[in-house]
Amino acid sequence: MYLCEKRTLLFFLAPDVCRNGRSRDGLDRHTDDRLFQYVVCGGIYRASLATAGLLMIISSSFGSIFMPIITELYSQHRTKELKETNATVTKWIFLTVLPLVLLMIMFSERVLRILYGLDYIAGASALSILAFAYLIISVFRPTNQIISTIGRTRLIMVNTTVGAVFDVILNFYLIPVYGINGAAVATAISIIIVNALGFAEVYMIKHIHPLKLNYFKIFFSAIVSALVVYVATKTFFGTPTIYILIIMFILYMIVYFVLLLISKTFEQEDVVIMKAMEEKSGIRSEWVRNVIGRFL
Repeated sequence: MYLCEKRTLLFFLAPDVCRNGRSRDGLDRHTDDRLFQYVVCGGIYRASLATAGLLMIISSSFGSIFMPIITELYSQHRTKELKETNATVTKWIFLTVLPLVLLMIMFSERVLRILYGLDYIAGASALSILAFAYLIISVFRPTNQIISTIGRTRLIMVNTTVGAVFDVILNFYLIPVYGINGAAVATAISIIIVNALGFAEVYMIKHIHPLKLNYFKIFFSAIVSALVVYVATKTFFGTPTIYILIIMFILYMIVYFVLLLISKTFEQEDVVIMKAMEEKSGIRSEWVRNVIGRFL
């Protein structure tokens, strides 16, 4: 991020240095203007990045609970159970993060305005792009962490280096043209490359992948419930207040959960995962498990 900001600053200043190189007063005046623009854009981009980064809390929470279990299964050579646990954990991360990503995309301007103020809504498109990128990180994270579990940490360094190179190159071409949206696209593409490499490596080495057909059911349920809530919000409330957004979010999650039940997205493994989360977090979920159990 620091390199990106330095590079962005260079892009802002370089044209003025070339145009005003013979006039110190002109250079100072235009440089001040460019510096101000850089600070403003950098602040907006960092706000969008930080907001999208909140999505990582979910995958980090799942990781802290289940990575010790996955590591133990690997050490005991229980490959089948490792695959099943990894697939179920990844499914729950996708199931949990996807609706939040869709909300960030649909109400990106409103989210930034509530969190940071009116001046930051210029980062709405960047937030949407970065939210999608963090969805990819969240979904691939459990599988990619297996690289560390199996002792192939060198691959992590290689993947990170490749991603950094792509990030530098893409920033070089995209930021001067598209500004903070270009930076967001560069970050998103770099993230996808790094995670895709890790995903492919785990599959080639251990034949482990988390993908299931249930992902389509989750995606369908999230999209339909998001559209219902979005249309209802725009139709009846126009520009919603934070209180309206909270109410609509609760409605969104209810519709989403009902669609997941109707589409029979949940499996017996999901009940096991919920029990494990309950034991680790202390949050009671028995009634949810009972409801899910009726639809298995």
